[in-house]
Amino acid sequence: MRATSNFFNVLAMQPKIGRGFSAQDGVPNAPGVAVLSDALWRQRFGADPGVLGRNITLGNQSYTVIGVARPEVKLDAKVDVWTPLQIAESPSDRGQMYNLVARLKPGVTAAQVQDDLKRVQLEFKSSYPTIWDAYETDRAVDFHDSLVGSVRPALEILMGAVGLLLLIVSANILSLLLTRAVGRRREMSVRAALGASGWRILRQLLAENAVLCIAGGFAGLALAKFAAPALMHLSPIELPDFSSLEIGGPALVFTAALTLICALIFSVVPAFESRRTQLNESLRVNTSQIASGRHLVQKALVASEVAVSLLLLAAAGVLLAGFWKLGHSSPGFETKNVMTFKNAFRRKKRQRVPGWDCA
Repeated sequence: MRATSNFFNVLAMQPKIGRGFSAQDGVPNAPGVAVLSDALWRQRFGADPGVLGRNITLGNQSYTVIGVARPEVKLDAKVDVWTPLQIAESPSDRGQMYNLVARLKPGVTAAQVQDDLKRVQLEFKSSYPTIWDAYETDRAVDFHDSLVGSVRPALEILMGAVGLLLLIVSANILSLLLTRAVGRRREMSVRAALGASGWRILRQLLAENAVLCIAGGFAGLALAKFAAPALMHLSPIELPDFSSLEIGGPALVFTAALTLICALIFSVVPAFESRRTQLNESLRVNTSQIASGRHLVQKALVASEVAVSLLLLAAAGVLLAGFWKLGHSSPGFETKNVMTFKNAFRRKKRQRVPGWDCA
């Protein structure tokens, strides 16, 4: 990728070894320099820190390595080397192959940027009326949205379906724990009669359910670690080149928060149900009465659990169907036997490839 001299400064991604481009590197006919990607530096140069100053050949031109980019620079996974974009200003230049990225100053809003773009556009049209189409315009787009905006709706729908499935599982577990709490009414009543406070009983339930939720959290992380890459091969949507599926800090924090919330819900609800039971009645009731009452509560819990699960499962199915349609919607043209590519050959190197019709 060819980039201007302030490329690494604007994106705040200075190379970890060596330096980025300077203004002198962007002058036409300046000596060729290059910055390597971290992946190329490790694969082709063995992560040798002495790579600086070495000459490499790209096409038919020699470049001197001046830096190695950080591993976080993944704006385009297909880029292995950055070289300076050397442009000679010319009013007759009709090139439209440049991508522009800018960093907003503190306090500047998107509306102010758009207004400034309109002003610059009018000045440009008045200065170079012959190279600007009357119907051409420009618009400022958030850089992150330009990279992931096309896949965000599908991922949000998928996240909603996954959330509904999580609610189904949580409802099932909560139903089982409530049924268990009904069977432990006598135990909890005895504890309360012996002086245990509501907070002490809640702490016991929290400790029990925390073990259950932590085990489930670790199992979920292990499953995601090994199953996510395989599932991505079956996904109908294509993620941007720079994206990757990694169980990093955000995923661990999200899992820990979810584990804590589930442990609290699984503990507070049964504890609240236990407190509703009158102490004297619970101690005087015999085993057969507990079994009969437990049987009735179990029936009610099972009926409500099935109803809620069916409702959530239907909603999850609708969301998954929408996700599948987003990934398999027709683009409006035939996509078979079609290839797109970019070339970077110099004029003297260009030649027609037999049998290829390019547009």
